[in-house]
Amino acid sequence: MTGWQEDAVQSLLALARGPSTTVHKLGNTISEEGMLINPDTGVLVCRDLSIDAGPYGFCAPIYHYDRTNRFSCLLMPSGVPVCSRHLVIRVFEQLEKTWESTKEKYDRKYFLSQKLVLREVCKRLGVNCNLPVAIRDSKRRSQQMRIFEDMWRFLLTSKL
Repeated sequence: MTGWQEDAVQSLLALARGPSTTVHKLGNTISEEGMLINPDTGVLVCRDLSIDAGPYGFCAPIYHYDRTNRFSCLLMPSGVPVCSRHLVIRVFEQLEKTWESTKEKYDRKYFLSQKLVLREVCKRLGVNCNLPVAIRDSKRRSQQMRIFEDMWRFLLTSKL
């Protein structure tokens, strides 16, 4: 035993910490003011960071990239009617799943332009959308359109 658990040492540490310090036990370490400390030695182990602790508790990571959320933000400014938005988002999610399962066969590293996907999905579903041409570079647009056509065919032949 190193003596850190003795009453006199603990009293001095409590006095040094002051009344505003909160201490939480985690395994054989304690978390104090954002640091993990070994109570037997008093040695600072590391910072006490909880990546998934956000303002609403331990329910989600601090940052989570969600394509569907970003995509849904395009619908209102593009004039997609409220009654059709659920269908458009559902088709987008299916295309995204198709992309995730087949992306190794394409030269692209990232998913398609969301504006291009929105424009094409709306066109094929007969939904109003006032987006102009999504990609001005004709070479990039035709490359992404080939991938979109391939995924669309796959989507039509698969069971949703």
